[in-house]
Amino acid sequence: MNGLHSYAYFNQWRTIHPRDKLAFALVSMVLCVFSPLIIPPLLALLICTFIIVAQAKIPAGIYLKFFTVPLGFIIIGALSVALSITSAPSLFLWDISVGPYTVGMTGPGLHHAMLLTAKSSGAVACLLLLALTTPIEDLAWQLERCRIPYLFIELITLVFRFIFVFWEQALGIHTAQAARLGHVDVKTGLRSLAFLASSLFLNVIHRSNALYNGLVSRNYSDSLRVLKEEPPATPTMTVVGFLAVDALLLGLIFYRGSGLI
Repeated sequence: MNGLHSYAYFNQWRTIHPRDKLAFALVSMVLCVFSPLIIPPLLALLICTFIIVAQAKIPAGIYLKFFTVPLGFIIIGALSVALSITSAPSLFLWDISVGPYTVGMTGPGLHHAMLLTAKSSGAVACLLLLALTTPIEDLAWQLERCRIPYLFIELITLVFRFIFVFWEQALGIHTAQAARLGHVDVKTGLRSLAFLASSLFLNVIHRSNALYNGLVSRNYSDSLRVLKEEPPATPTMTVVGFLAVDALLLGLIFYRGSGLI
């Protein structure tokens, strides 16, 4: 998590105006989610990956590390869509018998699973493009300029901050347990996990109260106001590239050609 925050501040796309990055990521994400075809979200995935690794200079290993976490949930969801259970298999492309029932995969089920995987992967890549290249302060500023209620923006900011608090506390407890051989075997590891879960909540509450007291001591009055510096305008070619990519995705979505796409 700390890596995510640091790369958002120190990358080659840090100077690109957050308004343009936010618009490009959101429009591309919506096109991926509502695409009835497989190719457009896969193209968005490739383009966003290229931008993150080649343009923003985020290490490929870091990008894959963040991408594999939601990818696991995507694969589980795709399998649940692709597999069917029935007592009368007739249209299965592949099946296996489990007692009186048969678990298999049909052609439409496989297509829906592939479409779900492509759409979800493309949307995640768009989200990572925004998260890895834009700090939360810039996003909050753009949401405020879009007339989003400030209470909602502040809630997003605080939740984002407390995610790091939660992660740091969990990592610290886990490190302390590992130093005392708390994960030497499965039984000890499970007991250590139970202790971690029981103590983590209290530690996070204590740390959150300390952070809130720090805000109050600095005249916090239900609003987090920070200095805002207008970033330079996005290069014209970058803006044209954003528009061209979204136009290409939209054109592919409306294209109905051979049906193999």
